[in-house]
Amino acid sequence: MIIAVAMFGCAHKSVYYAGVKAEGEKIIAIDASRQPWVMEVENRLRASGFKVLRYESDKIVTTQTQQNQVETTLSSTARYVVKLSWEVLTDRMHRCFGGGYWFDYYTAEVVDVKTNETVLSVSRTGYSENCPPLSSTMYSDIANAIGALWNQ
Repeated sequence: MIIAVAMFGCAHKSVYYAGVKAEGEKIIAIDASRQPWVMEVENRLRASGFKVLRYESDKIVTTQTQQNQVETTLSSTARYVVKLSWEVLTDRMHRCFGGGYWFDYYTAEVVDVKTNETVLSVSRTGYSENCPPLSSTMYSDIANAIGALWNQ
């Protein structure tokens, strides 16, 4: 039991919901470099019915106001963007036998680009999925928390 506490006591999870229900279709853009752990979250989102875009696809929109002023704003094809950040060592000494990783932190922050507010933040530390016998549900937890924004 002491060994189990020592091994699992290092893992940490925190979730922040802004209490906002996501509106519209289940479309989300991912803002992160192409890494295996990003693809794991992306695959789980697709399996949950999301259309996943690789980029925010910002476009410049120019409008003219009633005062004859020209305003330029950015418009995104996805209203919600998940920004992924992490700290992980990928050398052989820090990899799991099943192909997973040890994360010092892995954070997913969902931003509503219409309001420029964070509506969800999920942070995890510890072993990822595919790290037997210490596997977590890190990628699934992130995808499930994002899906819960539409299902509240």
